[in-house]
Amino acid sequence: MLISATAHSAGWTVRRGPRNRRSSAGFTLVELLVVLLIMGMVAGGAGVAIDRWQRHAAYRETANRIERGLRLAQDQAARTGRPVAYVFDLQARRHGVWMPTAAEPRWDGTWPADLQLRVTVAEGAVPAPWLGIVYMPDGGGTGGTVDLLRAPEVGARLRIDWMTGSLQRQELTP
Repeated sequence: MLISATAHSAGWTVRRGPRNRRSSAGFTLVELLVVLLIMGMVAGGAGVAIDRWQRHAAYRETANRIERGLRLAQDQAARTGRPVAYVFDLQARRHGVWMPTAAEPRWDGTWPADLQLRVTVAEGAVPAPWLGIVYMPDGGGTGGTVDLLRAPEVGARLRIDWMTGSLQRQELTP
């Protein structure tokens, strides 16, 4: 039990117990439920944000890996004096460097299932079922475009010039 004393001109007044029932320490059940509800909403939002961040990171990594692979294929053609292709296997969702003297490409990686690749290249430049861009030792090649789409018409386009083999990256927005 709390005891409080107040001094005033008439003397001392002594009160026993709390002045106000609301001033007692602690939380009500409603206050605790509100806090738990807010924490649940924050945790749910964080999960969605983390998932979105991971998908975006996978997209960026795939785009960068394909861009590096295309540049590597062009450099390798110039260095070896032989044609080198960068190929895509759309069924197996993988990409890599292929030399016409090899039976299989050296696969560099895969892309996530939620990422769509749209490849536009010269027909018959590489054996079926692959699609690819062939670089010649002089730097030129068959050219083409590779669209990496995170959503319809949102992503990046890698454009390879057929005459010079130069690579340009363009962001696609709706």
